[in-house]
Amino acid sequence: MPLKGYNENVPIAFAKKLIVDESPFCKYLYDNKALAIRHIKPKAIMECYATKVKYLTLARLKYGNVLPGKMNFIELFISHQLKRRMELSQGSH
Repeated sequence: MPLKGYNENVPIAFAKKLIVDESPFCKYLYDNKALAIRHIKPKAIMECYATKVKYLTLARLKYGNVLPGKMNFIELFISHQLKRRMELSQGSH
């Protein structure tokens, strides 16, 4: 998953947390201690691996895709930022 889009640079710790929180597929693997995430800094890419084939197969059957629809990581990041801003603006009224 590319972590850069236009001039956006996403911190890797935040990217890892975001992918686990927003993707039911990755959350399932993470909850079963079967998710490994590797950051390739020169290419600004985050690679997700399943360390246990059993849980990968179950996740594929349950959820199908890693991200909903045809979303990429930057779209997921922007969506998360917009949701957060809406929650903050609603909380201030």
